[in-house]
Amino acid sequence: MNFSLLEKIDHTTPGDYDPKFAKLAGLLGKANVAARVAEIFGHEGGGHAIFALDSPSDAVKFQLLVNTIEARIEARREYEAERRAIKDKKERRKFQPPPDLIEAEATYDRMFEATERYAQEREKVINAELRNSLKKKK
Repeated sequence: MNFSLLEKIDHTTPGDYDPKFAKLAGLLGKANVAARVAEIFGHEGGGHAIFALDSPSDAVKFQLLVNTIEARIEARREYEAERRAIKDKKERRKFQPPPDLIEAEATYDRMFEATERYAQEREKVINAELRNSLKKKK
């Protein structure tokens, strides 16, 4: 975590899966840096880590995909360059990426969404608890 960056945050960002949720809502300002750290830690540790502990085989598979993301990006770039080099439009439309690349990209996207959705659901709960605890202090 970049703690100096957390101190400077002065706005919320919308959640990716719930349009009503705003990350760090009610936790802005210098007095609430610790609460912001808690929300982010809750997202990472209480979300992604628990998701991984609940599904260890999926976590390993996802981590392997994360570890090879640069190679997939390079493979996608090579495919796109080869495709652009094909002059005939019909041939270009027929030219498809390698099946293993398509499968790896789809699996990564599906697994990323699952873990991120779970982590944001936990983050929403933590945000509400933090806001309530800050209200009680006043």
